[in-house]
Amino acid sequence: MIYINDIINASKFLHLILFADDTHIFLHYSDLSILQTMSNAELDKLSEWFKSNRLSLNIKKTNYIIFFPKSKCRQQQITSFTIQIDGKTIERVEHARFLGVYIDEKLQWNEHINQMSAKF
Repeated sequence: MIYINDIINASKFLHLILFADDTHIFLHYSDLSILQTMSNAELDKLSEWFKSNRLSLNIKKTNYIIFFPKSKCRQQQITSFTIQIDGKTIERVEHARFLGVYIDEKLQWNEHINQMSAKF
């Protein structure tokens, strides 16, 4: 943890949440094309931080999610949205696990309920 604590200084726009060996990065902007440009630019800065600290990012364990209300779904814009780091495309997912809670892109609870129900 001490080794990566200064990762939060790699970007002034990214909001990072560190918990044990998990790092979650948040970036928001209302315009998707600007968000895509900002995301890629800020990930370039993060990549430089990794390189200068002799660390690597496991791209297979890396993904992103775009949160949007169901009523504002712009499927065509979201489909063409691409984020890359070091020339490698990051996988977009519809739901993600955040500290044990499953969150989906439409901010609904269906995936969390399904995951919890499957345990019983």
